[in-house]
Amino acid sequence: MYILSQDQKIIINFGGTDGAQTLEVHKNLGGGKDAKFAIITNGLQTIGIYPEEKNAVAELLNILSALESEKKIYRIS
Repeated sequence: MYILSQDQKIIINFGGTDGAQTLEVHKNLGGGKDAKFAIITNGLQTIGIYPEEKNAVAELLNILSALESEKKIYRIS
């Protein structure tokens, strides 16, 4: 599945056969009140920022649902 980042500047091929990949929710230390948490790929690229951890986790669950449904493209909100 291809995932388009929230800012529409990054496309990642996630869940392919080219090795393990991770998406993680992390505290965003440099973010203001609207960017306290981030979803990060393999610990390297930020693909979405959120005001609360629950928002980031909800988006991660939406991505999981898209993977389970075998969607080809997912856009981070």
